[in-house]
Amino acid sequence: MGEETIHKSRRKTTRAAIGAYLHRVANAFERGEAAPVDDTVTVDMPAESEMEVDVERTDDALSYELEFAWPATEGGVDTDAPADDGLAEDDGSPDSQATFELYEDKASEWRWRLRHDNGNIIADSGEGYGKKANARNGIQSVQRNAAGADVEEQD
Repeated sequence: MGEETIHKSRRKTTRAAIGAYLHRVANAFERGEAAPVDDTVTVDMPAESEMEVDVERTDDALSYELEFAWPATEGGVDTDAPADDGLAEDDGSPDSQATFELYEDKASEWRWRLRHDNGNIIADSGEGYGKKANARNGIQSVQRNAAGADVEEQD
């Protein structure tokens, strides 16, 4: 059988959205779960595969490509999966139903809160920061570290 492209997508997106997407994919790979590719496509990789990394220059453009390969009998692709890759289709920004709000409190300290589109506050900094930049770092830490966080039930 010859080469067949099963799925291909391209969109403009932000560095933060790419990081969140790769984090989500990496977590799925580590857990042995099907990883999101796009809105309705997932890939189920085997425990081991070949990995190729290419950084190429063509005229005045650069590309960074990751490619994974394995025997078709050891993993699969689902082109009709209920996946969510975390990227909005229109502008490539993270697909979210919440917004981080950065604000100065009454004590002149910086805080953040995560407000759902329905108006509810679903998370907050829990502390004030003396510098706005430190509050922003707190937001970025949550964005980076909570995207694929597991849930542990406590007794």
